[in-house]
Amino acid sequence: MTDIEPVYNELKDGGLVILAVNVGQDRQTAHDFVTGLGITYPTLLDKESKVAAAYGVIGLPTTFFVNANGVVDGKVLGEAKEGVFVKMVKKAMS
Repeated sequence: MTDIEPVYNELKDGGLVILAVNVGQDRQTAHDFVTGLGITYPTLLDKESKVAAAYGVIGLPTTFFVNANGVVDGKVLGEAKEGVFVKMVKKAMS
């Protein structure tokens, strides 16, 4: 999650939107986790894991890249480095 932060900061003014979804935790635990990581992009709460189930998430973190048409354009399962996120984000934004 922290390796996507610089990508967000670089491209948010160009239209990049990042929404993190915290799965299966209560609000305070999720808040403490995000605060501890220093994440500045919006974080949503999926306390009952319904969104994760709907998207077929089988491991965390899972990152989905959704293009301007609302179509999932790519997915990364597990941690990834900033360069991977840059490549996937630029593809989804093109």
